[in-house]
Amino acid sequence: MTRKPNVLLVDDEESILATLRLVFEADGYSVHTARSSEEALGMLKDSVHVDAVITDLNMERNDVGLEVARFAQSLRPAPVVMVCTGFANQDNTRQALQLHIDYLVQKPVDLTELKQALKRLLRLRKEKRLRKQS
Repeated sequence: MTRKPNVLLVDDEESILATLRLVFEADGYSVHTARSSEEALGMLKDSVHVDAVITDLNMERNDVGLEVARFAQSLRPAPVVMVCTGFANQDNTRQALQLHIDYLVQKPVDLTELKQALKRLLRLRKEKRLRKQS
């Protein structure tokens, strides 16, 4: 039996977390949620294994989602990192690109596009790991 991919959703808006949880669980993912960057970082530091992190950019303070992204990228194996924002500007977009996040999307998010992007990125990450092993 194949293991369900684990996804960590990070957003300070409860309605967004609830909607995304329903969407990704319906697609067969195991979903963890965090309502702040601090909660997300705590989960990641406590070794909660995730295959992907989907984080809001602005929560308890502006651009704090980049801290979540940066920490997630330091994990081994590194999860897919996706950042969603309703407040992109030139500076935070540049920072996200410099971090080499896997996906940056403007809110409101097209759920079909987000699901397809996550599926594609997880497949690519898995293929990359398999190539390294052989």
